[in-house]
Amino acid sequence: LSALESLSNILTESQVKQLLRDIHKIEDIDIRISLLSQMAIYVAPDDFYQMVKEIWQQVNYIGDIVVRTQSIYKIAPLLTLIHDEPATSTPLLNILRLAESMDNLEARFRSLIAVAPHLPYELSLRTFSRVLHELEETRNDSVRVRTLTAMAADVPDDLVPQALNLAVEIENPSERARVLTALAQSMPQELRPRMRQDALDAINTIESEEDRAESLIAFAPHLDY
Repeated sequence: LSALESLSNILTESQVKQLLRDIHKIEDIDIRISLLSQMAIYVAPDDFYQMVKEIWQQVNYIGDIVVRTQSIYKIAPLLTLIHDEPATSTPLLNILRLAESMDNLEARFRSLIAVAPHLPYELSLRTFSRVLHELEETRNDSVRVRTLTAMAADVPDDLVPQALNLAVEIENPSERARVLTALAQSMPQELRPRMRQDALDAINTIESEEDRAESLIAFAPHLDY
């Protein structure tokens, strides 16, 4: 696939079309879908939607559930980013796909959060949404604290309620207060009363007075919202 990517960068439009025709002739459907998914971002924007549609239709013909699942995983970024992908630069898309492919959960989160603010809004929204959805499934407070704190300054307004819901589920009151304080900088006006109350409730349950004082000092600038 890496060789195919390098080749795609130097081919003319007509050569890309010929390469796609040759890929369509490959009998092994798993290999064919992998190659087509890799090639999708190199086609003209007007052809992108149709190509993704064709790839998806081919996936539905795979009888082996394991192979089908693997194929769906490979084309998932194309399906979720279909509206913005043709308008986004190829280098940025390559970086996004690299981030999405990371198996290590926190490494994937850190990478997606770093890339997301530089994407077109709808694409950025879906990228942040993916991170929040995976956070809901992890049920790991340590991962939630680090991830929500890292994305706090850039989380889109539409997703702040979801981030806030995840924050208030963090069991450790010191960590919960830290995340809520971080989220305060991007909190929409209508959610600030709830955020303020949730943060104060968390601070009030911190056992150590020193830790409680530190949390209150950190949150104090947000008390006037």
